[in-house]
Amino acid sequence: MNNNKICFVNTSQSWGGGEKWHHHAAVMCSQSAKVTVISQSNSKLLDSLRGYNINSVEFNITNTSFLNPFKMFKLYKHFKQHQYSSIVLNLPADVKSAGIAAKFAGIKKIFYRRGMPHPIRNTTLNRYLFGKVVTDVIVNSDEIGRSIVKNNPNIIPASSIHTIYNGVNIDEYDKDNIEPIIAKEPNVITLGTAGRCVNQKNQLMLIDVMAQLKQRGHKVKLYIAGTGPLYSQLESAISSNHLDNEITLLGFVKDTKGFLASLDLFIFPSHYEGSSNAIIEALAMGLPTVAFDVSSMPEMVIDGMTGRLAEYDKIESFTDATESLIVDTELRQKTSHNAKKLVQDKFNNQIIFEKINRLLSS
Repeated sequence: MNNNKICFVNTSQSWGGGEKWHHHAAVMCSQSAKVTVISQSNSKLLDSLRGYNINSVEFNITNTSFLNPFKMFKLYKHFKQHQYSSIVLNLPADVKSAGIAAKFAGIKKIFYRRGMPHPIRNTTLNRYLFGKVVTDVIVNSDEIGRSIVKNNPNIIPASSIHTIYNGVNIDEYDKDNIEPIIAKEPNVITLGTAGRCVNQKNQLMLIDVMAQLKQRGHKVKLYIAGTGPLYSQLESAISSNHLDNEITLLGFVKDTKGFLASLDLFIFPSHYEGSSNAIIEALAMGLPTVAFDVSSMPEMVIDGMTGRLAEYDKIESFTDATESLIVDTELRQKTSHNAKKLVQDKFNNQIIFEKINRLLSS
């Protein structure tokens, strides 16, 4: 083990994409460096790291903790004592508190990992944080990198923004060795989507897409995996459009690989994504994918190569893109092959974690 000391600061109590990333990055880096993770007491992230050779520190940070001299001194004292080679911050609250404390403690490399494509507001505090505190930003898509400088062109040099995609263990997505959870129906194309039932994911639009596909005479079924605030609204829309035989709500699906292995096509009408784990997993399974030509989707869904891109927020365009994969068997085979190759080359965890290790150890 070398002399690198890396600290991850993620004070979210819930579990999401950011926490999953911090977990995997911390475990990977612990193989060659001394790793500490700072998080809220009883956080799911700290729970997930028990049993690994990782030092856990409980510290509660809120959005206003940077105004609390006692908390700031305690953070400063910790960073001054340990003198990490680099620290990686997750939440904006972490940047304001742990970032400032680390800066004053003399930490040279302060990374902020950002996973959503929303512009950073041009405020005095943000200009200070990104101009004087944060030295580098890790993003999981080029789209997020563009969003960071949208309102603040000079807030941080482009050379300090590093795109490191979300990834998967490609060997776990061999469709031939995975038991499908949905029985295949003869002469029916099986479509699927996965995600929380919220406005961002836009599953309600798929009711109209399925109605159009049915009207055009296609034998298709759609399975929607996920729960959320719009679940009951989806149920009502399916019923009122007489699509109960064509659309099935599965609710929460634990066996995501078994779900994906049941499908012929993956359709994902989200309005925006930082870097969609759902799409990456679908491509890893070799599923041609349909999405809108918006946000970070074109970085994963390459039109005509790994799936089809539709004109943003146009239902008929999305239907046409889906139909093109339904009717063209050769296109499905081509995009399926290319999807797996793209994940192997670009979204493979082995490659991604090597990039993280090099970046944090440099």
